[in-house]
Amino acid sequence: MQKFIDYFWKNVGFKYNPDQLHFFDWYHFSMMALMVLVFLGLLLIGKKIKNKERLLIVVAVLLFVLESLRVCNFYFAHNYTLFNSFTFHMCSIGVYVGIIAGLFRKNFIFEIMFVPAFIGGILAIVIPFGILQWWNIFSFVPIQSYLSHMLMVFMIIYAIKIDVFKVKIKRFYLQIISTTIFAIIIHFINIYKHRVSPSAYSNYFWTRYPDPMFPIINTWVFPYHFILLIILLLLSGFGAYYLVGKLHKEKKIKN
Repeated sequence: MQKFIDYFWKNVGFKYNPDQLHFFDWYHFSMMALMVLVFLGLLLIGKKIKNKERLLIVVAVLLFVLESLRVCNFYFAHNYTLFNSFTFHMCSIGVYVGIIAGLFRKNFIFEIMFVPAFIGGILAIVIPFGILQWWNIFSFVPIQSYLSHMLMVFMIIYAIKIDVFKVKIKRFYLQIISTTIFAIIIHFINIYKHRVSPSAYSNYFWTRYPDPMFPIINTWVFPYHFILLIILLLLSGFGAYYLVGKLHKEKKIKN
């Protein structure tokens, strides 16, 4: 049991290999397949229950529990400070807002949640460079991360499906404003963390400087790469928002 705890919870024995990205390998495909199964299982549950909105509350609670366990893991198992135990990636914002959205089920909260949660959630699952290669295979953090990202995406789709979240293209301005504000807040958090603890990670959403993973903009000075990231995120968010809304509308017409 102790060996399992060390491996699963404490990441004992892990050795970082920069050449092993787990991109579309057996491990990556296994994690994605597992998320698809959980996603379909939740859809089936949502179809069977009478009170459809109750599942959104359950998912919100699950997101809260998973995020709390992540903080506990960083704090107790890896000896991070309490502040450093919280993450501030754009998709992390999606988790925090998603918890509120699932509990209160207000349309404008889902609108604020959509871009960081839907785009960030899908990208993190399909492009696992920031997750899988840093931890033991099927250990706590990658499983927690994948589940949280999948639950965010599920919450968006399910809320639209049961008409709790009504997609209105003319209100996309709200997502432009909120996403830009989130990015600016993340940037100031990065600056603060870098000044207080230079050795701690302080480049959430790559606002402080480009990441080596993106060599095309790696020579761009601030704020040009930062502006490009926001523009790309909003453009992809608008495309996904329009497509999801259109598909839901067409399905309602057919039914």
